[in-house]
Amino acid sequence: MRLARSLLSCTSLVVLLGCGAAAPSPVVGVVDMQRALRECNDGQLAMTHLRSLFEIRQRELDQRQGYLVGMHQQIDAQHAAGADTAALEAQYEHELAALQAEFAAFTEELQRGEQEATADIVHRMETVLTEISTARGIDLVLDRSNVPMVGARVVDLTDDVVRAYDHRASLPPSSALVH
Repeated sequence: MRLARSLLSCTSLVVLLGCGAAAPSPVVGVVDMQRALRECNDGQLAMTHLRSLFEIRQRELDQRQGYLVGMHQQIDAQHAAGADTAALEAQYEHELAALQAEFAAFTEELQRGEQEATADIVHRMETVLTEISTARGIDLVLDRSNVPMVGARVVDLTDDVVRAYDHRASLPPSSALVH
């Protein structure tokens, strides 16, 4: 998604620099790629799949955290009773550090999984966006977050991109290539 935003930003800069002072106000298309990704059928399926993987892994981490809470309570009870808790505390610290490292790795894995799951969708969505903007005579397309345009006619393409993407995705593979 960052790559798509960067490409849109770089493209917008090149087009804006190419517009002379006497040139008519460009027609600017905007698209909320994050919303389009969330709303298209493939994006929803990808997020549902990732969410199910996340929930399974989160339950495992929650169980380990519950075990550590119980261990901490045991340390507190033994400490209050005057028992030596050094070995148990060392084990607790070791297991806590392992859980924290695993949680950090899980977070990174989840982000990487989201990027991998959506990269192909974003690529296909950009193709649809290019076709729509060309057909509608849009001079420049920006991500919704990069729209500081003053004096330009701005056209939101997000809903059109979602509809066209979903329509194309529902066609058999050979039909999707025919315009």
